[in-house]
Amino acid sequence: MNIIIGNSWPYANGKLHLGRIAVFIPGDILARYHRMMGDNVLFISGSDAHGRPVKAKAESLNLSPKEIFLTYHEKFIECFRKLDFSFDLFTNTDTEFHKEMVMKFIKELYDKGYIYEKISVERETGHESNHLFLALSKFENDVKRIFIKQQVWRKNAQSITKKYIDEGLRDRVVTKEIDWGVDVPLDGFLDKKIFVWIEALLGYITATAKCLEGTNQIIEDYWNDENSKVYLVHGKDNIPFHTIIFPALLSALEFKNVNLNIISSEHLKLEGKDFSTNKNWAIWVDEILDKYDVDSLRYYLILNGPENSNTDFKWRNFINTHNNDLVLKFNKLYKNTILNGSFDKLSLDKKNKILDLYFSVGDKIEEGKFKSALKEIFDYIKEECETDKPYIDSFINIINILEPFMPRICLKIKKQFNVKESVWNFVEIKEKQKPLHYEPIFEMIDKKNVADELKRLKNKKI
Repeated sequence: MNIIIGNSWPYANGKLHLGRIAVFIPGDILARYHRMMGDNVLFISGSDAHGRPVKAKAESLNLSPKEIFLTYHEKFIECFRKLDFSFDLFTNTDTEFHKEMVMKFIKELYDKGYIYEKISVERETGHESNHLFLALSKFENDVKRIFIKQQVWRKNAQSITKKYIDEGLRDRVVTKEIDWGVDVPLDGFLDKKIFVWIEALLGYITATAKCLEGTNQIIEDYWNDENSKVYLVHGKDNIPFHTIIFPALLSALEFKNVNLNIISSEHLKLEGKDFSTNKNWAIWVDEILDKYDVDSLRYYLILNGPENSNTDFKWRNFINTHNNDLVLKFNKLYKNTILNGSFDKLSLDKKNKILDLYFSVGDKIEEGKFKSALKEIFDYIKEECETDKPYIDSFINIINILEPFMPRICLKIKKQFNVKESVWNFVEIKEKQKPLHYEPIFEMIDKKNVADELKRLKNKKI
């Protein structure tokens, strides 16, 4: 099966904080899982380089927009690398490839009559000007059709999308009076650029095309085939763009058979308050990963993820969760397996129980229920902790199932047992691996760190 996983494109006007990362992690879980399933996966995203937020940041620092976006684009790449995100392509909207494809699409939509000219009042300047509009109202039936046949959309996406459909779709302006963005490929618009909302959405298509360069596959194999699957991963604020406008654009470009799955998260708060870049009320990714284990962070952000309601990052909960789940339980099972594990063949009942875990966790991943999936794995770990002589095959399959969630430590353990494959299927250790050496996977975090981190957070608040 061909799979697209599209993480939303962060504006390149500031560092990444955990509020954003909590929304992005599901994309990497999906990508790793579907690769283990043997699917053809394209995990794509990039930096949103254009628009007023980037330009405003540049002006505040007396720099050019290009300097600003390149600075943060490189920071994004480094952060995602440290988080073990397995992007096939993390690009940006200022590449010549993207800009040329976007201009081609705009011209195609204009020629088809789906984009038209109209006099409009510019919101920032207040004066009238000639603008381009997308005839969104023409695609109500297409948007409804995609919405009706959807299966994996979270409740927030369903309710917000239904509200827009019930109110009737309204045409949207495509151009903006700004000097930083993608050129309009039509005469009479030299003083304008393509509005960032439409060119960033088209980035999912341009990034796919870039990934497929030099292959025998085409965009339609992924975006216009009922046997393919597309996951769009984003926060609640971006829902209408991904469930209303983007499906309309796909239909306008003759991609009418898209199998669209919406993974839309609510908000992660920080110690009871909203993350705020302006007030410096945030935990920055680069800073926390300098002090804490990446798999510990991934574990907590998934288990405490804002899937269906707002959740709260609390330093006390993070450290307690790490110590209780990862040190006292996961480490215990790992140590017991290394020192006392049995290489005997599993009973049929035991093997079937593990196979059931593969099926259950896999279904939950595909349904966007990552918290429940991870909890089910750790419930099994807690159960195994009660065994005096754990089976090696049982443990290594737990590690295999856990890999999409906590890849670094799982791949390290699999290497120790000479397990080279990453497949979503039962793994059997055919040869006894000796000697096996135990080293703690996770170290205890001193609880005094809670007070230290809270003090640091409050001291840096503006």
